[in-house]
Amino acid sequence: FQDGVMNNAVFLLLEACKNKAGLEMKELELFFRQALSFPRMHHVKSSSLLRLFDEYHMGRADAPERVKRSASDMRALYALLRYFIETRFHEHPDRHALEPELRSFAQTCKVADTLLLMKRGCISLASAAGRLRSATSEHIRLQVAAYGEATLRPKNHWLFDKSYLLSENADLEVCMDALVVERLHRSVKMVADPLQNTTTYEKSVQTGLLNNQLRRLREYK
Repeated sequence: FQDGVMNNAVFLLLEACKNKAGLEMKELELFFRQALSFPRMHHVKSSSLLRLFDEYHMGRADAPERVKRSASDMRALYALLRYFIETRFHEHPDRHALEPELRSFAQTCKVADTLLLMKRGCISLASAAGRLRSATSEHIRLQVAAYGEATLRPKNHWLFDKSYLLSENADLEVCMDALVVERLHRSVKMVADPLQNTTTYEKSVQTGLLNNQLRRLREYK
């Protein structure tokens, strides 16, 4: 999700919508502020999601060809954008001009859906492997048709490698991903970077992380 296939697909679609249909990010932000409501307990997360469409996160001068969001944010963003396309954008007068781009994005969503269904245990690894290979082939074909070969990245092809890896481990009941680990790497870095004495480095890092977690739990209560 982060700086990968979905990140690329979202960026390409938003750029196409802006260039061909004049869709501005402010329109998306306004739509979601009006269409969505969240439980109070998720207020902080919902505020973060609504900021997905500001200029800072949707592209900067030093990184103009990517969306600056974390993997978990990208997972939410593709669902939000998909909802907008399927419920509101289908009435847009310039939609026909974006058919290749919309088909490409829809197929990329099928790739993401397959991975998420597997992660949640809804389909087996063996089934996911076959679906992923088929979905990836069509995803690459449609992206090339919509945007050209220059928009492909190595991670587009790495999806095939992932499907073969799933086939090799098809006897496993679940597939553990690294999303939580990647999401928490900053917490680890905050503890690990200042350490100067590396004699018991691993123990020191683990102790610091445990203390931080205990403190957060006390504050949460």
